[in-house]
Amino acid sequence: MEAAAGRSGSLPVPSSHTPPRKEWRAISENSFRKNGGEESENLKLVQTDERTIYEVQEGTGPVNVDSCSITINGEGLKEDILQRRIQEISRQREDLQHMEIELRAQVIASSKISEMHNSYRSQLKEQIDAAAKLKEQLQEREQEVRELELNLEEKNRELHAVKIDNEAVWAKEDLFREQNKELATFRHAIIPSFFVLG
Repeated sequence: MEAAAGRSGSLPVPSSHTPPRKEWRAISENSFRKNGGEESENLKLVQTDERTIYEVQEGTGPVNVDSCSITINGEGLKEDILQRRIQEISRQREDLQHMEIELRAQVIASSKISEMHNSYRSQLKEQIDAAAKLKEQLQEREQEVRELELNLEEKNRELHAVKIDNEAVWAKEDLFREQNKELATFRHAIIPSFFVLG
C-alpha cells in the first residue's frame, strides 16, 4: 500500500457508508506546517529525506482531518535522479569529446596554416633576395654598357682624328706629287733649251 501510494499519489479510504469523494494530494512538510493545512495553488510532490505529508481533500476544498505521515522508500527516486544525472554527464562528456576533437582539428589546421605561411614567407624572402641580386647585376651591366659606349665614342673620336690626319697627309702627298710632276715637266722643258742655247 505504501508503494502504491508513492507511485499514484492517492490512497483509498474505507468507510461503512458511501463517503464523499476524497483525494490524496502530496505537499511538502514545510508547506503543510507553514500554511496550516490550507490549499496551495501549486502543490507538488516533494520527496524529503524522511517522509512526505499527505493532505486529505474532500469535495472542492481541504477539510480538517487528521494528517498522516507515510514513510516511503526513496531509493527509486534516488536511482532515477542518479540515472538522469549519469545521462546528463554522459551527454556532457560526449559534448566535451566533440569539442576536444574540434579543438584538435583547429590546432592541426592552425599548425598547417602556420607551416604554409612560414614556407611562403621563406620562398617570398628568397625571391626578393634573388630579385635584388638580379637588379644589382643589371645595374652593373648597365654601368658596363655605359662605359663601353663612352669608350666607343672616344675611339670614334680618335679614329675620326686619325682619319682627318690621314686625309691631310694624303692631300699633302697629292700636292707633292703634283709639284713633282710640274717640276719634272719644267725640267724636261728647260734642259733641251739649255743644250740648244749652248
